[in-house]
Amino acid sequence: MIRSRRFREVAALAVLGLGLAGFWTWNFYVRQVTPQLALFCAAAFLLCVISRLYVAGAAWGLAAIIGLSAIASDFLPGVPTLRPGCIVSVVTFNKLIEPPQYVDDVGAARMLAGLKPDIIFAQKVSAASFRDDLRANGFGEYHDLLAPTKPDLLIMSRFPMVRREDTGNGIAFDVLVEGQEVTLKNMYATRPNHDWAAYVADHARIHDEVARHQNPLILAGDANATEFTPQIRTLSEVLEDAWDEAGFGLGFTWPTHYRRLGMIGPWLRIDYIFHNRAFDAVSARRIDDATGAGHFPVLAKLVLVGAGKPGAPCE
Repeated sequence: MIRSRRFREVAALAVLGLGLAGFWTWNFYVRQVTPQLALFCAAAFLLCVISRLYVAGAAWGLAAIIGLSAIASDFLPGVPTLRPGCIVSVVTFNKLIEPPQYVDDVGAARMLAGLKPDIIFAQKVSAASFRDDLRANGFGEYHDLLAPTKPDLLIMSRFPMVRREDTGNGIAFDVLVEGQEVTLKNMYATRPNHDWAAYVADHARIHDEVARHQNPLILAGDANATEFTPQIRTLSEVLEDAWDEAGFGLGFTWPTHYRRLGMIGPWLRIDYIFHNRAFDAVSARRIDDATGAGHFPVLAKLVLVGAGKPGAPCE
């Protein structure tokens, strides 16, 4: 009996050792699922304790604590520190879905209209066609930016446009909000499992562009990386993540039930609304209606500090 328990203890430790070896070998991809790994370690800890494998249980418990500490702040209640200013409502929406019979651009446009955002960042869309669907469903007066080299990206804003730009990995344009120029940048990073070098280059370019930006800035879109990756952590050093400020929980946005991988629900947060210090986040939430989309939308309300009437919509 004692030998059997020792064997199980060694086996449990060996499994943990192999897991740690795999973590270091495939560090980037494993980090993407940090919450799931933390829960797995916690379950292994409980199983070891129930089986009276105390040494292995202590090791698995330590691994669980380390993993859970990485996500604990997402569940801690907090009250954002808000400076006075008017409110801008922003939504980011990645529409790509498979298979094509689930495509519902009109339904997606109506869903977005129900949110009444001031600014829409859309990725993986047929930009001109989706723009027309949005115009026909509540966004007829909005300004838009279509980029010839980025036909799958779209920005729409109720604020007038004063300047536009087609960057290497996204599109951007400046709008006039309460007399101030505010830069809107649409982000879409290459998937790391498709082209690692392009993924790294995309994030490096995004970081360099926003790090030297002086005007009020909102960066939103699909980063194809979770908050636990070096790329997002580096970006968070120069910009604020609205979800970290004013969201609750892990806010998984991918995949939706329209994708085969989404049958068990979303399990990664890869869609973001970032901003610089010209803004404070009032709220951030995932929209559970993902009509016609492969990602759940994210909606944030931001204060443009020192502008307009405090608490009122920006003009």
